[in-house]
Amino acid sequence: IINPKNNQEIAFKLNTSDKVFCLIRIGDITEWICEKLKSVKVVSKNLSFKEESYFSQIDKSSINILVGSRTFETGWDSTRPSVILFLNIGLDDDAKKLVKQSFGRGVRIESVKNQRQRLAYLDIDGAIKKALKPNAAMLETLFVIPTNHASLEAILKFQKESENKGENRGSWREIKLEKTPIKHALFVPCYRKEQTSMSELPESASFKMSAKNFKDLKEYFHLMSEKHFILKHEIYNPKDYTLLKEMIQTAHFKKVSTWHYKDLDYMISEIKGKLYPNQKVPKDEFNALDNEKIVHFKRVKVKADKKEKLIQTIQEVKEYAPLDKETLRTKIAQGEIDSYDTEKHKQNKTFKVGGAELLKLKEHYYTPLIKAKNCDWLKHVVKVKSESDFLEELLKITETLQENYDFWAFSKIDEHLDNLFIPYIDNAAERRFFPDFIFWLEKGGTQIICFIDPKGIKISDYQHKADAYKLFKDKIFSSKDDPNFKIKVVLKFYGDKDEVADGYRDYWIKKGKLEDFFLTL
Repeated sequence: IINPKNNQEIAFKLNTSDKVFCLIRIGDITEWICEKLKSVKVVSKNLSFKEESYFSQIDKSSINILVGSRTFETGWDSTRPSVILFLNIGLDDDAKKLVKQSFGRGVRIESVKNQRQRLAYLDIDGAIKKALKPNAAMLETLFVIPTNHASLEAILKFQKESENKGENRGSWREIKLEKTPIKHALFVPCYRKEQTSMSELPESASFKMSAKNFKDLKEYFHLMSEKHFILKHEIYNPKDYTLLKEMIQTAHFKKVSTWHYKDLDYMISEIKGKLYPNQKVPKDEFNALDNEKIVHFKRVKVKADKKEKLIQTIQEVKEYAPLDKETLRTKIAQGEIDSYDTEKHKQNKTFKVGGAELLKLKEHYYTPLIKAKNCDWLKHVVKVKSESDFLEELLKITETLQENYDFWAFSKIDEHLDNLFIPYIDNAAERRFFPDFIFWLEKGGTQIICFIDPKGIKISDYQHKADAYKLFKDKIFSSKDDPNFKIKVVLKFYGDKDEVADGYRDYWIKKGKLEDFFLTL
């Protein structure tokens, strides 16, 4: 199959099937077609599902074999392949670079469906994890196949060189920060699963497809008899057919121009699998925060050549014991503190390492809180500008929080490592929203759990996430240990709200108005 609008791709299917199984992607297919496809039937007519690149939507197609040259050096929107065959790649420096990049593209990261993490890091029942482990290990392994002995030796040599370089100054090391002693119980939402149907979801959360896909689906559905459709698409439960019919009649799908399926049968099988999505809803009783919900501070990554200096500065932060001026003066007069050793007791002292700023805050879940806006040598710390801007404003109003609440604390949340989230549904599937920060604010027997996400509206699909907050809105929850203790949950976004859609502005804290928000919460 050749797309007249794309001179880089050739797709292959069997004459007995409608589904494409293989894609060749090279610089220019014109010459290749003339030389290599003389004995192969070529379909070049303008098929309806062939309007765009197969490669750009590889994850939504039936393709399971990719063939190409250097075009696979860069990433693509797909769960990674688990088998890579290197065919006549050569042994020069460019070939080594290709091998290295291919390894990075080829390690599968979705061994459990819809969970884009390795099994070891998933927060699931231990017995289930143990049962999945043998199969997950296979899916998380990259199989590399060379075509000759010289290539095999070169790949093994390159792998060994890479491992040795792992000991050098450019490799990553892991350090563990310490929890801040906080005596108050910090509560977090607990969830239970509840099955819903696609027709009960708001249209914005329903199955995504292009307008052309919907037009084709509607025509296809009405042209085919009920029995024929049920047999062809293996719909065994009559209520599934009824629900799909209702969805088509009411056009209850989200139309997205860039979300186009090339294979109608494949799209129907995807819809069929999402007719009854599971939805997490909050339980009435919340648990206290355990050691498994916020874990990123135990796995901070630092480049090897910066590790020693960072650890040294972290120790200085831990020893830092700020005192107000009057207390400091008194302790010096009483001889408890040497007048030459006052530096570590001064307030608002900043600690810096190579552009990163280390903060000691008794209200933060762990110490130190690290801001590293322009540092490429740190991971799992505050690096995004919007988060850094939020923290700068927060640090100016800590006294206000101290005065207006009986107790307050907060923590950064890392979406890749932590397990503290708000569930929502998008494309008829369960998703998890990880706001950047969580606050606990206590006053008069009520603890307010406040999630704040400083990301901008252009880079986050905030409507779905705000809609998910309806699970908590205007509800009072309780502690599992104390039914009389009240808990509320609040979700806010932080930043410029000029372009925020009507109906969502109340979710926004305007930059510069953070203090007003906490005073009126």
